Amino acid sequence: MKAIFVRMGLVTTVAAAIAAGVLYWPPEIGHHDQLMQRLDADLGLQNEDYATLRARGQYEDVLMGKIEQHATQTYNQSEQVERILGFMKSKNVVLPDGQLASVAYYDAMKYFFPGDMPLVTGHYEKWQHAHPQSPAPIIVKASNTLAVEAQLLRPALQMRGDFIERSKADPEKLKAVQEYLLANKKIGSLDPYWYNLMVEVSIFLGASQDEVKSLVQEGLERHPKNIQLPVLASNRFASQWGGAPNDIYRYAQWAQTLPSMKDRPDLYPRIYANAMQTQYGLKLFQLVDVDWDTMRAGIRALARNFSGARNPNIGAALACLRGDRSMTHEIMIPANFTPAFSVWPDPDAFGVCQRWALQIGLYDVQASAEADASPAPQDAVNP
Repeated sequence: MKAIFVRMGLVTTVAAAIAAGVLYWPPEIGHHDQLMQRLDADLGLQNEDYATLRARGQYEDVLMGKIEQHATQTYNQSEQVERILGFMKSKNVVLPDGQLASVAYYDAMKYFFPGDMPLVTGHYEKWQHAHPQSPAPIIVKASNTLAVEAQLLRPALQMRGDFIERSKADPEKLKAVQEYLLANKKIGSLDPYWYNLMVEVSIFLGASQDEVKSLVQEGLERHPKNIQLPVLASNRFASQWGGAPNDIYRYAQWAQTLPSMKDRPDLYPRIYANAMQTQYGLKLFQLVDVDWDTMRAGIRALARNFSGARNPNIGAALACLRGDRSMTHEIMIPANFTPAFSVWPDPDAFGVCQRWALQIGLYDVQASAEADASPAPQDAVNP
């Protein structure tokens, strides 16, 4: 009987935590529906039943899919781009997964430019002439130029591979992009993505860590919801871009203390997840130190405060790599957990971690969590 009551108590606690998490959903839920409607109108799609999509856990993926579709299909239709970005920025829309919507839009666009055609046909100059106070043509022109001149460097900021070694980017042409952005800073920096582009090209040019941190600090002072900026900048502190492994640890600590990030504890796991996905893989915590108390709090914020499949998978992958079985179990075992295999650093990692998490029972999870909030690392492969 005692065991039954213990398990019932834990189930009640978990249910309460899940219910509490709903209270922390981004307050922009109405903005999300309005954004979806605008995207549908531009793309010629029929409005869907958003309540049904949410109930099925599909809303976030559908919204992001439409943002990507809009960004890749209408990049040369300046009026539509202006309208959708204008809405995103006027409402300061944060997506359900915690990302700033306008930054996610530009990120979706950057791998789908048709080479240099818009650059050589004067497309952006015509756009800027029609909208002289808009940062969008400045941002999109610079991003298009980087897509041409840094074709292999850009993927190195998002995934593992030998992109840097194979790149033949001309530093002078990259410097020209940086100078263009600086010459147009007055209007360009009205958009959060100006800082993302400046960080990106600064990393490519080998700027110092202090220079990159200065861009992050200024960018977040002006656009405090741009959580993608400090995550992007963290690449400069990884060894493939000239950093020592524990530079990531020190940078994450620094970034988390910035005023605009104090209410975003999810930044900490986002930075480590980026390091895992772009360079360190399964060896992340063998090579990079971590403050696990900060990480635990960040993983819980990531999984509970923001929806979508990727965030819980990021938390589970980090917890499993660190050897925190109780947290891995907490994230992976609930019935509503959906795999996002692209997040995991190895094709077998998901299955190994899930089986490892299943080996701990409900009572063991509670006892482990109460006994030690920061457990010693274990081995998920050979527990």
